[in-house]
Amino acid sequence: MVRSVAGLNILVAIIYNRHICRNNEGVRVIRVAVTPDLVLDDEMYELARYALSWCAPEQVEGFTWERFVTRESWTLVPDVENPDIPFFKAEFVIKLAAPWQQTVKLNVWHSADVRRDGAPLPHSHPWNFRGYVLLGGYEEDRYELSGGQVEAQPGQVHLAGMVNNVPLTTFHEVRRVLVPDRTLSLMDCDLGIKNAWGYLDPDTGVYTPCIKSEVDARFKPLMLARNPHLRK
Repeated sequence: MVRSVAGLNILVAIIYNRHICRNNEGVRVIRVAVTPDLVLDDEMYELARYALSWCAPEQVEGFTWERFVTRESWTLVPDVENPDIPFFKAEFVIKLAAPWQQTVKLNVWHSADVRRDGAPLPHSHPWNFRGYVLLGGYEEDRYELSGGQVEAQPGQVHLAGMVNNVPLTTFHEVRRVLVPDRTLSLMDCDLGIKNAWGYLDPDTGVYTPCIKSEVDARFKPLMLARNPHLRK
């Protein structure tokens, strides 16, 4: 799906302005505790629905409030290095179906997405994607591997109303969540390549595919423990 830069700028500006106007007007927020540690509200829902109307308009009708606050809609993504934390983000896959040309996910960020006890171990993704920051914000470190050399771009800050473009060749880590549990982002992903992602050691430039990673092996048991509905 082709989207113009001008159209993207209009979208993020509208999203940001809706948030500011709502706060200034003192609108009462409706909150629902989906789990003890995942609390959603109607402002999150409205912003997600509006962004969805731009990225995947055919999904809007089925994206209801009831579906938004249903426990089974959300996957609590565990922090392998800190298993006592309930999740570092909660993920809602809104669109993932044949012909697989587009995947759309909603993320509520609780804490940083780091591995190896906090030492840099950035990961890539199996698709190009655009991350629309709808509420709050986060800081990421980005890395590119070029000619065997690692190029670092630390401290990239993405705030509400901004778009984070992440190509297949980029490795990154979310190092800090600016507003924990109130940072909301929507991922609009292009056609993916199966298992075409992994981890980069910035010190050595060594790339480890996800299917061969020790981190990935420890991740699955925690994921199933946090999300019993995925065991079906």
